[in-house]
Amino acid sequence: MSALLNFTVDDTSPIFRYEPYSDGVGSNNGWQTWYSDSGFNSQPGEEGSGESFHLTSFNGANVSLNFFGSGITLFGRSNCSYNILVNGVLTPWNSTSAPVDEDILFAASMLPLGDHSITLTVKSAGNDSSDQLWFDKAVVSADTGIMALNTTVIDNQDRSTLSYSGSWSTYSDPQVPSASNPSPFHFTTTEGSATSMQFRGRAVAVHGKSSVGNGRYSVSLDGNVDTYNGSTFWMVPDALLYFQDGLDESEMHSLNITNLDESEFSLNSITIYASRITESPSASYGRSNIGIISGAVITVVTILIILGLYLWSKLRFRGSKQRLSEISLSTRPPSRFSKSAKAFQTRDDPESLDNSLDLTVVGPPTNELHTPEVSLDKALPTKWRNDLSPVCDAFSFGRTQSRHLSLPAHLTPVHIFHGARKRSNTCSSIG
Repeated sequence: MSALLNFTVDDTSPIFRYEPYSDGVGSNNGWQTWYSDSGFNSQPGEEGSGESFHLTSFNGANVSLNFFGSGITLFGRSNCSYNILVNGVLTPWNSTSAPVDEDILFAASMLPLGDHSITLTVKSAGNDSSDQLWFDKAVVSADTGIMALNTTVIDNQDRSTLSYSGSWSTYSDPQVPSASNPSPFHFTTTEGSATSMQFRGRAVAVHGKSSVGNGRYSVSLDGNVDTYNGSTFWMVPDALLYFQDGLDESEMHSLNITNLDESEFSLNSITIYASRITESPSASYGRSNIGIISGAVITVVTILIILGLYLWSKLRFRGSKQRLSEISLSTRPPSRFSKSAKAFQTRDDPESLDNSLDLTVVGPPTNELHTPEVSLDKALPTKWRNDLSPVCDAFSFGRTQSRHLSLPAHLTPVHIFHGARKRSNTCSSIG
């Protein structure tokens, strides 16, 4: 679903380019600022009250604006003729099509979405005539298919986002940025002093105080530089110093603002507009969340690993206890509990045994040690039968405690459990 986004640029904004000048004394030679409540300026630096207008009676006076969008509307009043150029092309305009309750100088709504320019040029009868044009504001429209924008305001005091170079000072004025919500602002009177930041978003706006003491400044956005003049006879507490729409939100953008002379430049705030949630301008919002999520995942994985190691050690410990309860005799060459050894199950038929004898008693110690009735006369060499005599002695004499016997290296270890009370048939055959 498409949606029309509108952005208002007031006539006091330095991004409008007025010719022959933006603010002077009298409207016969150029443009002069007038407020609906305050009227004309009585002294430099005065704050205006009411709605502001730029007036002119000068033939050939013009105002122009570069913008990104799909439409634009110029508001104001005029009792003289004027021409409109859109992208350098003379564009006819029938004022009778405008709503009767609005003062519209021009409107275009079918432009292709992109960068455009518009220029209004006054055609008056002469400086001594009563012809006059009052310019109020421009509303830029963009049909982008976006229902709403997320707005992030970076205050001038946010040093984690803004980087200042050169000589800057902080000052407070009860009217800046507004009488209802005053706050400190940064200003410089040093040529070359600058502030910069990086951000993601589709549009950016810079606000600051403009007055009679302000001068030229430049704004660089991703290397594209524009120059403006913030000077005016009035004190505008929160003027729009810069605005650019139509940025690629998937890319990181670089903004740099530089004071070009020894006049004053003041900064109140920078506003980022985005059609979706993005990183905060200093790359902190999205990374912070990612860092929090990553930390939680790492913690959970660590706990699972520790738990797994604990369970594995418990199972291994139980297995070790089970192996310690086994008695194994083997005719194969000596080894440390060969993994290929077969578990022996008691059988009545001795012929079911192969030549590689495996005798295993599995289970906890009992009062009576069970030994399979198997003749070892043929299974064991004479030398080995002689070496097993101490083992049989151990079976013959009951032990109340477990005992380890030292055997020749070619025999597997034998663990004698406590409680063994009778001599086995096996040992009888050896003896």
